[in-house]
Amino acid sequence: MIRIRVMIVVALAIMVFTATAAVLSGLQNGAKAFSGDSALVISSEGAPTIFSSQIDNGMVQALDSAKDQFDRELAVSPEVFAFCSYGGESFIVRGVNYSRFGSVGPSFDRFEVVGNFSIYDKSSAMVGSGLMKRLGLDVPFALPLVGSYSTKMDLVNVVGWFETGTTMDDELFVGLERARFLSGMPSSKISIIRVSSEDPAEVRDILSPEDARFTIYGFHTSKSVVSVGENFTVDLAVRNWGRSPGTVQVSFALQTPAESGDVNVSLDNVTASVNATSSIVVSRQFALSALGEHSVLASVGGDFPVTLETDIRVVDPYIRYWGPSRVMLNEAFNITVLRYDGVPVPSATVTFLNQIFLTDAVGRVSLLADSLGDYSIEGNAVGMAGFNVSIEVADPLEFPNEFMPVVTGFQLSSDAIKASDSVKGIVQLANGGTVGGSFDLAVYVDFLPGQLFLYNVSLGSLDSKQFTFTLEDLSVGTHYVHIGLFSDEVVVEPWYADEPGFVELFVRYGGTTELSDPGSIPLYQAAKISQGNVELALFSIGAIAALLAGLAITAVFSKEIHEGRRRLGILKTIGASRRDVMILVSPQALVKGLAGASIGLVIGLVTAEWLSRSGVFMLFGHRLTIDWSEGLLLLVLVAAVAISVVSALVSALVAVRETTISAIRNLPEEGVRLQEDLQSIVDD
Repeated sequence: MIRIRVMIVVALAIMVFTATAAVLSGLQNGAKAFSGDSALVISSEGAPTIFSSQIDNGMVQALDSAKDQFDRELAVSPEVFAFCSYGGESFIVRGVNYSRFGSVGPSFDRFEVVGNFSIYDKSSAMVGSGLMKRLGLDVPFALPLVGSYSTKMDLVNVVGWFETGTTMDDELFVGLERARFLSGMPSSKISIIRVSSEDPAEVRDILSPEDARFTIYGFHTSKSVVSVGENFTVDLAVRNWGRSPGTVQVSFALQTPAESGDVNVSLDNVTASVNATSSIVVSRQFALSALGEHSVLASVGGDFPVTLETDIRVVDPYIRYWGPSRVMLNEAFNITVLRYDGVPVPSATVTFLNQIFLTDAVGRVSLLADSLGDYSIEGNAVGMAGFNVSIEVADPLEFPNEFMPVVTGFQLSSDAIKASDSVKGIVQLANGGTVGGSFDLAVYVDFLPGQLFLYNVSLGSLDSKQFTFTLEDLSVGTHYVHIGLFSDEVVVEPWYADEPGFVELFVRYGGTTELSDPGSIPLYQAAKISQGNVELALFSIGAIAALLAGLAITAVFSKEIHEGRRRLGILKTIGASRRDVMILVSPQALVKGLAGASIGLVIGLVTAEWLSRSGVFMLFGHRLTIDWSEGLLLLVLVAAVAISVVSALVSALVAVRETTISAIRNLPEEGVRLQEDLQSIVDD
């Protein structure tokens, strides 16, 4: 009833569909070629493709510092992409750190370096086995590179080759700096960070949460020293690095040392509302009544609790003297009256040589030393304890006729600062000779290499002056600053009392990057096509291919049954029921459909694999990879067989509806043909 040609048509239809669907799956999985295995990929927020993505390289160090917060092992690989061409072939140049790349994967099946070359030389490169074959290279090889999307040109020395069994075998590996040069990327940036973990869901939940997640940073006080009852302001930044808005409670408390242990007293609780991937600043004003050293604490709870602290000292108010300890006869000199917290005091009274003076708006007053000897300078201000200091008035004729700069005093503006804050150094200088000049003031920090600062300072004859400098970017810890015979120390405290590396990661980078699964890496967005639209387009093409294959199978079975309607009419004439017809047609449709679909499936997969290996289809420098699951192949097979059987049965049922006379009306008069039909029915 159903002839062999039906099986051939089914096989052809399924072959075309399988090959088409395989190529479409390769297009859909094109983004996975850049991730390798199952690594997650971090790219910059809003970048249309990973080629235009630029991430601060500091995020790598931030991830390293925060590793302890992850329950599972975490490995990161910073990488830079460039598109280059050689001999008419375009390919991906991937800048890598080889040790970090190996920790993330994929692992190298082969990694061979020829001769005595080193992969760590700036000009060295490693070529993937697929690209080496495509370019026809024999290593070592001097490979000139021309940027496909930039005007950069470079020459690298291909010192070996590698094989991973992935599409990365179609790439050229170079060092990070070389790839930055080819892509025109700044030295502080990278394209992506590949992240591998035993629990990717945990990494995604921490680095790119859908719900609101909060941390606090930037805890500042307006004053480090206050008097009893004096108001001071604290500023605190609250960041939500999640992708949804939310609220969080920020708690402020005062911690005071005691013999039995630190005592914490609540100051205030604030509810902060923060938009997704945004920050706000919370400000509060407080006043303290107890003298001594205290710490102001700020904290948030939740899955990642954070506590920040800053120190504040409560004192009885006083004023202090800042000025020279020796001046020359008939010299006019300036002194400054400062409050306990370093703020200048206007309208303070200063007594010198039985004369009373008032300080100006910046706490300064000019005095004249018109008598030789040792004298006192007394200062007073309303509501604050005063000072009384000694000063020498000397005869300039007693000093040598040369330039003799000396440091007569030095202090830092604060004995404790927070990381990223700066500290000022105030130096009192004097020239012990009658000749003016300039010299380099040497400031040593911890006596470490690279921590010597030179400042050029000028002094007149028997001159004295204050010189101020600023120290920035000091690391967390205690630092000793030395100038001449004087030294002072400053303690740099971390902003974050709990897990500083973890908090810094989200303060600096939370909301600035995107975390993608291997299949959803930004790749097609440069063409204004979203990942969802890409999947919709590929699905639509696949659906059309499936529809055409189904129509072809249905058409061939319908034609076959239509041509055999005379036989069905004979069966009806001799008493066959519809059920008998279905029993006759179903096994034949099943066998022919299964055989044709199986053959077509195998030929289609072989064709698709050949297309992949031959390099006929290249996607962003990578050969197209076929990624079919066993379940999907089984679904195609079952669908093809089902369409075959249903098409045959429907056509047969339509055919048997005709009357027996109309089915055999056009039988030839020769009995031979009728006899052949009867024999064919018996054989079926």
